[in-house]
Amino acid sequence: MRTFQQALTAVAGLVLAASVGAAREPSQVDDYGNRERLVFEGCRAFPSERVKGALVNDIDVLLAAHPAAPLETYRTTLQERLTAGYQHAGFRDVRVAARIDRKAEKVRITVEEGPRFTAGKVVVRGRKKVDADTLIKWHTSPCPPAGARLDGVVKRHGETIPVWVDREDKKVDPEEPLWNSGKPVPFDAATLDRLRRRTARGLADQGYFSPSFDVSTDVDQGKATLVIHLNDEGPKAVLGEVTIQGNERNTRDEILNRLKLKPGMELTADWRAALQYRLWRSGRFVKGEVELLPPKKGNNRIGLKLTLVENPWSPRLSEPLSREQKILLKCRDQLAQPDRWPGDLVVDVDVPGMKLHGVASSTQGFIGRLVQQAASNRNRAGSVDIAMLLSSKQQGLFCNSPVTMKLLTESVKPLEKEIVATIGLYLIPDLDSEQTQRFSLGCWIAGRKKGLSLPIRFSVTVSPAFFIAQPTVVKGSHSTIKDGVLTVVHPERSVLRVDVATGRLLEMVFQKEPGAKDGMRFHFQKGAFESCRKEVMASGADAPNRFDKNAPLSSVLAILGDEKLVGAVTDVRPERLRWIRFIRKMHEKHAFDSLNDLAKLGGFEDTPEISEDRRFGIPASLEVERKFKHSWGKFFSLSRGLPAADLLFPRRSWPWTAMREVALTAAGEAKYTQVELARLWESDEAGPIFHLAAAVGLERVNAPLAGAFADRGLQKLSTAHFQNDCRVLLDDRCILGQCVRAMAKTIRELDPKEVDTILGNRRPGESSPLAELIQAIRSQPDKTVEDVLLDALTKAWKTGLRDQVEAQLKAIRDRQMRYAMAQ
Repeated sequence: MRTFQQALTAVAGLVLAASVGAAREPSQVDDYGNRERLVFEGCRAFPSERVKGALVNDIDVLLAAHPAAPLETYRTTLQERLTAGYQHAGFRDVRVAARIDRKAEKVRITVEEGPRFTAGKVVVRGRKKVDADTLIKWHTSPCPPAGARLDGVVKRHGETIPVWVDREDKKVDPEEPLWNSGKPVPFDAATLDRLRRRTARGLADQGYFSPSFDVSTDVDQGKATLVIHLNDEGPKAVLGEVTIQGNERNTRDEILNRLKLKPGMELTADWRAALQYRLWRSGRFVKGEVELLPPKKGNNRIGLKLTLVENPWSPRLSEPLSREQKILLKCRDQLAQPDRWPGDLVVDVDVPGMKLHGVASSTQGFIGRLVQQAASNRNRAGSVDIAMLLSSKQQGLFCNSPVTMKLLTESVKPLEKEIVATIGLYLIPDLDSEQTQRFSLGCWIAGRKKGLSLPIRFSVTVSPAFFIAQPTVVKGSHSTIKDGVLTVVHPERSVLRVDVATGRLLEMVFQKEPGAKDGMRFHFQKGAFESCRKEVMASGADAPNRFDKNAPLSSVLAILGDEKLVGAVTDVRPERLRWIRFIRKMHEKHAFDSLNDLAKLGGFEDTPEISEDRRFGIPASLEVERKFKHSWGKFFSLSRGLPAADLLFPRRSWPWTAMREVALTAAGEAKYTQVELARLWESDEAGPIFHLAAAVGLERVNAPLAGAFADRGLQKLSTAHFQNDCRVLLDDRCILGQCVRAMAKTIRELDPKEVDTILGNRRPGESSPLAELIQAIRSQPDKTVEDVLLDALTKAWKTGLRDQVEAQLKAIRDRQMRYAMAQ
């Protein structure tokens, strides 16, 4: 078996060697992707540092800057993306040249800005039947998002404002104008494409689905005119053939009648959204997709394809809803629109030993409180009582037990980012499954809008099919109406109580198991948020505030240094307690201050305000929009993961490479991952710690090279190889190295009493890696911090760490060996 493993490792080495050999060209990026190598000349309209910041954080540039990518592609990408940024800011004639200066090892970027143009008129030429004024408004005024439908209008400050909703009846914000008179004109290709698409939507809004048109700009004396030239708007579209799939309970005629569909009827842009809404709103379908089929050449008839999944617990379309179902739909309407909530939404979750109390207000924010009873495990410190507050003026974390403290910040300016909390109630149309309903909770960060009033927004998705099914969805269910209250009971699993007159949710209870005491309860209560807020603020009135607005991340990290708090949720062992005290002390001595630079990645840092015309940004390219429009997680992985690696680790080091390749793989951009693995496979700088990390990561994604990397790591268990692993973590050019060195310096400056407080009482002969580390650093005051840390880590390697790494590498190697032989 060992021979087999050696052969596998040899083959892996040949494969990886071939990969790195194929990539080794003098024209690859290497370290030219380092932002410090960029030198700018000619940036006059914008601060060069802001131009550099926008450029190096552009997704296209981040991908092109990969060390194994072609250097020429990187150079041209820099030119193209910076040109797009300047064009977006109104510089139509900008010229950007990027040159590789190999002698100075710099990338020199020269900008000739040219004149800046502002937006003038929008004109429509060549029109026949199109209403030009209406089409122009699609560019100069807020317009409905794609897929939205008009739900009415509201009067505000004497102005009539349309209200747009999506296919699930939730309000959506209109899209901002693309052409703003007097503002800089966006000339970039991505915005020009958006102008074309918006023109097409504006024409479809008037019934013209197959027009021929051109969009261009004319400039004169600093002003630009947007020209829409209609070659042929084509005939007004009408409905052609309708195809329906998935209907078994409802007939074709019933569906066509409900949707008010007749062949030959004229169509407009929001027609598809209206059809999807009618299908969804009827409650008879769990899913209803509407696909428009383009007309054949010379024909104005648009085909329609409906793909349906029916609700097996609803009446047919031709049958009326019961009284109970109508009441439940009224309840659904209130739940789905937070601005119509009859009070604050209160959620109580009970599980063994823990209670969660949450209050959501659509106008004030959110408060969550977690209470966990003292664990039976004698190693636990006790109960936990923690509350989180997110309101327009205050955001904070409060702890009442096992310690009293808070992290509280007061908002002093409008927010630019918000947390979107999502709640979903769905129906699962599977008659053969015991699970017929699904409840979901989630959140994500949104922003880029100025003047947000709340740090949190609630998005509730409640399917009409879910509520229509409630009286019969569970076998043995029963419903009653008594004293003005509708009660729907699912045997031993859930209870739903609704006010008959108003549709107000009185109570919704879910139980995990029949007869269980734990579960989840929803209800509305007026004034619940303010009452809970006052209670939380009063409980923390005398608690010390540990939040430092100048050091937000290290403030949060300090919580990990509170032994009582951490001990309440995890085992309290002597060595763990020492590390907890150590972290707290390091925070108090500002050893973690470098970590606060990571806040810049999220855009949360306070930066001096500059005038709007001096701000610089690069719009996403069409390719990036296409790839990541509906993949926020992938976009975040690239836009935050890659810059974070640059801040945390030395470039080209094994942790830098590992973090970047994980982010690239998560985003589906692992084009050079094998090349990077090959480079580290051959590198003497990558020791056993890297190979263990690589083997663990590869094994988790079922990659066949996991065993080979584990075996390679077993060949690099020498002290010298381990020290190579460690040196990159001590590099003071990066955040991690700065923190490690700051901790070492702080340890040397501690007085003996502080050391005793950290280490506590130790039994004779008790092993303590932290104590040995502190002793090693303090006993060698004349040595450099790097040498002392390396000595301490080497001692830890020789006295037990090596054995642990070896055991894990062997376990992975042997598992992969058995798997390979079984195939």
